[in-house]
Amino acid sequence: MNELKKTNGTTLVELMVAFAIAGIFMVSATMLISSFTNVYLRIINRNRIQDISNVVMEKVVEELTYASETATEVDPDKIKGSVMLSGEDGSGNYLVAEYSNKDGNPVRMSTQADGEGNQKGLLLEYQPIYENNSPDGAILYEGSQWYMGKGFYKKNQVDLRFRKIENTACIEVILTVSDEKGRYKKTTEKCVECIDLDPNDVQGEGG
Repeated sequence: MNELKKTNGTTLVELMVAFAIAGIFMVSATMLISSFTNVYLRIINRNRIQDISNVVMEKVVEELTYASETATEVDPDKIKGSVMLSGEDGSGNYLVAEYSNKDGNPVRMSTQADGEGNQKGLLLEYQPIYENNSPDGAILYEGSQWYMGKGFYKKNQVDLRFRKIENTACIEVILTVSDEKGRYKKTTEKCVECIDLDPNDVQGEGG
Protein backbone atom coordinates (compact mmCIF):
# COMPACT_ATOMS: atom_id res chain seq x y z
CA MET A 1 0.00 0.00 0.00
CA ASN A 2 1.44 3.35 -1.06
CA GLU A 3 2.02 5.94 1.67
CA LEU A 4 0.74 9.50 1.18
CA LYS A 5 3.56 11.95 0.61
CA LYS A 6 3.81 14.82 3.07
CA THR A 7 3.80 18.26 1.43
CA ASN A 8 4.96 21.49 3.00
CA GLY A 9 2.11 24.04 2.64
CA THR A 10 0.68 27.10 4.35
CA THR A 11 -1.90 26.57 6.98
CA LEU A 12 -4.97 28.75 7.43
CA VAL A 13 -3.57 30.12 10.67
CA GLU A 14 -0.35 31.18 8.95
CA LEU A 15 -2.32 32.92 6.21
CA MET A 16 -4.40 34.80 8.77
CA VAL A 17 -1.26 35.91 10.61
CA ALA A 18 0.36 37.06 7.35
CA PHE A 19 -2.74 39.05 6.35
CA ALA A 20 -2.91 40.62 9.81
CA ILE A 21 0.74 41.72 9.64
CA ALA A 22 0.25 43.08 6.11
CA GLY A 23 -2.84 44.96 7.29
CA ILE A 24 -0.90 46.54 10.14
CA PHE A 25 1.80 47.71 7.73
CA MET A 26 -0.79 49.13 5.33
CA VAL A 27 -2.61 51.03 8.08
CA SER A 28 0.70 52.38 9.42
CA ALA A 29 1.78 53.46 5.93
CA THR A 30 -1.58 55.17 5.32
CA MET A 31 -1.36 57.04 8.63
CA LEU A 32 2.21 58.09 7.87
CA ILE A 33 1.31 59.36 4.39
CA SER A 34 -1.73 61.19 5.79
CA SER A 35 0.43 62.80 8.46
CA PHE A 36 3.00 63.97 5.89
CA THR A 37 0.19 65.29 3.67
CA ASN A 38 -1.30 67.31 6.53
CA VAL A 39 2.10 68.76 7.40
CA TYR A 40 2.67 69.66 3.74
CA LEU A 41 -0.73 71.38 3.47
CA ARG A 42 -0.10 73.32 6.69
CA ILE A 43 3.22 74.55 5.32
CA ILE A 44 1.58 75.56 2.03
CA ASN A 45 -1.20 77.45 3.86
CA ARG A 46 1.21 79.23 6.17
CA ASN A 47 3.47 80.22 3.28
CA ARG A 48 0.46 81.56 1.38
CA ILE A 49 -0.64 83.59 4.40
CA GLN A 50 2.91 84.91 4.74
CA ASP A 51 2.97 85.91 1.06
CA ILE A 52 -0.40 87.67 1.33
CA SER A 53 0.75 89.49 4.46
CA ASN A 54 3.95 90.68 2.77
CA VAL A 55 2.22 91.95 -0.38
CA VAL A 56 -0.62 93.74 1.44
CA MET A 57 1.69 95.32 4.01
CA GLU A 58 4.02 96.53 1.26
CA LYS A 59 1.11 98.29 -0.47
CA VAL A 60 -0.16 99.85 2.77
CA VAL A 61 3.31 101.10 3.71
CA GLU A 62 3.84 102.58 0.24
CA GLU A 63 0.50 104.42 0.38
CA LEU A 64 0.92 105.86 3.88
CA THR A 65 4.62 106.68 3.63
CA TYR A 66 4.00 109.08 0.75
CA ALA A 67 0.67 110.46 1.97
CA SER A 68 0.60 114.03 0.72
CA GLU A 69 0.04 117.11 2.85
CA THR A 70 -1.75 118.72 -0.11
CA ALA A 71 -4.94 116.77 0.61
CA THR A 72 -8.09 117.52 -1.33
CA GLU A 73 -10.34 117.98 1.67
CA VAL A 74 -13.81 117.17 0.39
CA ASP A 75 -15.34 117.38 3.86
CA PRO A 76 -13.33 119.87 5.98
CA ASP A 77 -15.49 119.19 9.05
CA LYS A 78 -14.46 115.54 9.04
CA ILE A 79 -10.95 115.54 7.63
CA LYS A 80 -8.99 117.55 10.18
CA GLY A 81 -5.54 116.52 9.03
CA SER A 82 -3.79 115.16 5.99
CA VAL A 83 -4.29 111.64 7.35
CA MET A 84 -7.54 111.03 9.21
CA LEU A 85 -8.09 107.76 11.08
CA SER A 86 -11.73 106.85 11.69
CA GLY A 87 -13.96 103.97 12.74
CA GLU A 88 -12.54 103.47 16.24
CA ASP A 89 -12.94 99.80 17.27
CA GLY A 90 -13.08 100.32 21.04
CA SER A 91 -9.46 99.38 21.68
CA GLY A 92 -7.77 102.51 20.37
CA ASN A 93 -7.38 101.17 16.84
CA TYR A 94 -9.08 102.53 13.74
CA LEU A 95 -10.57 100.68 10.78
CA VAL A 96 -10.20 103.39 8.13
CA ALA A 97 -7.40 105.70 6.99
CA GLU A 98 -8.27 108.71 4.82
CA TYR A 99 -5.46 110.58 3.14
CA SER A 100 -4.19 111.93 -0.16
CA ASN A 101 -1.76 109.72 -2.02
CA LYS A 102 1.52 110.87 -3.56
CA ASP A 103 -0.38 112.08 -6.64
CA GLY A 104 -2.67 114.25 -4.50
CA ASN A 105 -5.76 112.06 -4.97
CA PRO A 106 -7.97 111.61 -1.87
CA VAL A 107 -8.13 107.95 -0.84
CA ARG A 108 -10.02 105.94 1.77
CA MET A 109 -8.19 102.76 2.84
CA SER A 110 -9.90 99.87 4.64
CA THR A 111 -10.44 96.12 4.42
CA GLN A 112 -13.78 94.70 3.31
CA ALA A 113 -15.38 92.45 0.73
CA ASP A 114 -15.57 93.97 -2.73
CA GLY A 115 -19.31 93.39 -3.17
CA GLU A 116 -18.85 90.50 -5.60
CA GLY A 117 -18.59 87.70 -3.07
CA ASN A 118 -14.82 87.89 -2.70
CA GLN A 119 -13.10 87.47 0.65
CA LYS A 120 -12.32 90.42 2.87
CA GLY A 121 -9.29 92.20 1.44
CA LEU A 122 -7.57 95.54 0.99
CA LEU A 123 -9.83 98.18 -0.55
CA LEU A 124 -8.73 101.62 -1.76
CA GLU A 125 -11.59 104.00 -2.51
CA TYR A 126 -10.52 106.98 -4.58
CA GLN A 127 -12.82 109.83 -3.59
CA PRO A 128 -14.42 112.32 -6.00
CA ILE A 129 -12.43 115.44 -6.78
CA TYR A 130 -14.36 118.71 -6.92
CA GLU A 131 -13.52 121.96 -8.58
CA ASN A 132 -11.98 124.40 -6.06
CA ASN A 133 -11.96 121.54 -3.51
CA SER A 134 -15.59 122.29 -2.68
CA PRO A 135 -18.47 119.77 -2.68
CA ASP A 136 -20.54 122.50 -4.34
CA GLY A 137 -18.11 122.68 -7.26
CA ALA A 138 -18.20 120.69 -10.46
CA ILE A 139 -17.02 117.09 -10.20
CA LEU A 140 -13.64 116.76 -11.89
CA TYR A 141 -13.23 113.07 -11.06
CA GLU A 142 -16.05 110.68 -10.20
CA GLY A 143 -13.98 108.45 -7.97
CA SER A 144 -13.43 104.70 -8.14
CA GLN A 145 -12.66 101.61 -6.09
CA TRP A 146 -9.59 99.40 -6.25
CA TYR A 147 -9.81 95.98 -4.59
CA MET A 148 -6.39 94.40 -4.31
CA GLY A 149 -5.94 91.18 -6.23
CA LYS A 150 -9.28 89.50 -6.88
CA GLY A 151 -8.53 85.79 -6.44
CA PHE A 152 -5.21 86.63 -4.79
CA TYR A 153 -6.38 85.84 -1.27
CA LYS A 154 -7.36 82.18 -1.91
CA LYS A 155 -10.21 82.27 0.65
CA ASN A 156 -7.98 83.89 3.28
CA GLN A 157 -9.25 86.94 5.17
CA VAL A 158 -7.40 90.22 5.68
CA ASP A 159 -8.04 92.56 8.60
CA LEU A 160 -6.35 95.96 8.81
CA ARG A 161 -6.20 98.32 11.80
CA PHE A 162 -4.46 101.65 12.33
CA ARG A 163 -3.20 103.32 15.50
CA LYS A 164 -1.89 106.86 15.81
CA ILE A 165 1.46 107.19 17.57
CA GLU A 166 1.27 110.35 19.63
CA ASN A 167 3.55 113.32 18.91
CA THR A 168 4.84 111.76 15.69
CA ALA A 169 3.85 111.57 12.05
CA CYS A 170 3.82 107.78 12.39
CA ILE A 171 0.96 105.31 12.11
CA GLU A 172 1.12 101.82 13.55
CA VAL A 173 -0.34 99.38 11.03
CA ILE A 174 -1.73 96.10 12.40
CA LEU A 175 -2.37 93.54 9.67
CA THR A 176 -3.92 90.13 10.37
CA VAL A 177 -4.26 87.44 7.70
CA SER A 178 -6.17 84.26 8.55
CA ASP A 179 -7.50 81.30 6.64
CA GLU A 180 -11.19 80.73 5.98
CA LYS A 181 -11.70 78.49 9.04
CA GLY A 182 -9.49 80.49 11.37
CA ARG A 183 -6.97 77.68 11.88
CA TYR A 184 -3.96 79.68 10.73
CA LYS A 185 -3.42 83.33 11.51
CA LYS A 186 -0.55 85.77 11.17
CA THR A 187 -0.50 89.26 12.66
CA THR A 188 2.12 91.77 11.55
CA GLU A 189 2.65 95.18 13.15
CA LYS A 190 4.65 97.92 11.49
CA CYS A 191 5.27 101.57 12.29
CA VAL A 192 4.92 103.66 9.14
CA GLU A 193 6.33 107.19 9.04
CA CYS A 194 4.46 109.66 6.82
CA ILE A 195 7.60 111.37 5.61
CA ASP A 196 5.90 114.47 4.13
CA LEU A 197 3.69 115.18 7.14
CA ASP A 198 4.03 116.83 10.53
CA PRO A 199 2.74 115.19 13.74
CA ASN A 200 -0.36 117.42 13.71
CA ASP A 201 -1.22 116.24 10.20
CA VAL A 202 -2.06 112.73 11.47
CA GLN A 203 -5.23 112.66 13.55
CA GLY A 204 -7.71 110.17 14.91
CA GLU A 205 -11.42 110.84 14.68
CA GLY A 206 -12.58 112.42 17.92
CA GLY A 207 -8.98 113.03 18.95
